[in-house]
Amino acid sequence: MQNKCPFCLGEVSEESGWLKCKSCGSFKILWHLRQQIEDGELFLENRHLVSCWLRNHKLEKSRAAPNFRSSEDVQVIISQCPTLPRERVASLFRCLVTATPELGRSAKVPMADLIAASYSKSEIECNYLLNWLKKDEYLDNYGPSDGKIACLVAPKGIDAFYSQSFGHRLTVFVSSTCFDLLDLRFELAAFLESKGHNVKLSDDPERFAVDPTDDSIETCLRNLEASDVVVCIIDRRYGGLLTSGNRDGKSATHLEVLHARSLAPPKPVFYFMRERAWHDYGLLRDNPEASVRWVEPKNPDSRSRWVTFVNDISALPEHSRSNWVTFFKASTDLKGLVSKQLFDFFNPRIAANSG
Repeated sequence: MQNKCPFCLGEVSEESGWLKCKSCGSFKILWHLRQQIEDGELFLENRHLVSCWLRNHKLEKSRAAPNFRSSEDVQVIISQCPTLPRERVASLFRCLVTATPELGRSAKVPMADLIAASYSKSEIECNYLLNWLKKDEYLDNYGPSDGKIACLVAPKGIDAFYSQSFGHRLTVFVSSTCFDLLDLRFELAAFLESKGHNVKLSDDPERFAVDPTDDSIETCLRNLEASDVVVCIIDRRYGGLLTSGNRDGKSATHLEVLHARSLAPPKPVFYFMRERAWHDYGLLRDNPEASVRWVEPKNPDSRSRWVTFVNDISALPEHSRSNWVTFFKASTDLKGLVSKQLFDFFNPRIAANSG
């Protein structure tokens, strides 16, 4: 085996089982998996995406170094990488804005960092995307300077970035029952995508990464892990019960919420509940035998589990997590509520990271 990085093909050193690559940073990878990638048997077309992802996360400095134990671990990272041109341009532009010291001064960024930020295979691809930004008047100009690339972000670009119309691309996992909320889920997904976000819906194969070696629930959890935030929508149904291991007796939605909380760090979860369902919850919380017409009217066992689920998310927590539930009447107001909460939560963090 050559002493090179399996993803960027650069030179690496090894220390206590860790590979140290000047471009990608430090990571662990099993010997046979490294061999398959280096030989071109796996991820031949996508290895540059992993290299870009590793470099971007190395630059963030707060991320733990990854440990690749299987091809699925590599595939999860590839699924998180932007591949559409508009997504790659947004990622590149965010890099430029966050590197801009102040309005009117150029950001000076190494070409290798720009290639990583744009998930490009080469300088040619990266320059093409930079030129795209210039043609759209988000960049005034760009060019080499002191061994780096100097990029002057235009006022139009700064305004677009901080008004959230460009560059704040989140990956949003929508968690809810599917059968009764099909139209609402797809309407919300289309709305969020119109705002520039990526959306993961388990009932839409075009919006969901599927691994043929995982069962459907494990696939859901892997897609959740690859998302920035979970939007949980609660209405009249608890959902079908799972029947294996620690999943036994829980619905997929309930399990997704628990899994999001268990991650380190926990995944942000926003809860949205239909007003009619909350009204029934108040009756059932005070009297489990209360007659209700909206929540699980024909299934007492599912109704009881639904109440337990809502108790779990709305009760004051013992530890640091949110128990805030936002109420909606219909999909028309749900869309605005979701968009506002995402902006209110993430915009200050992005601004802070830009300083």
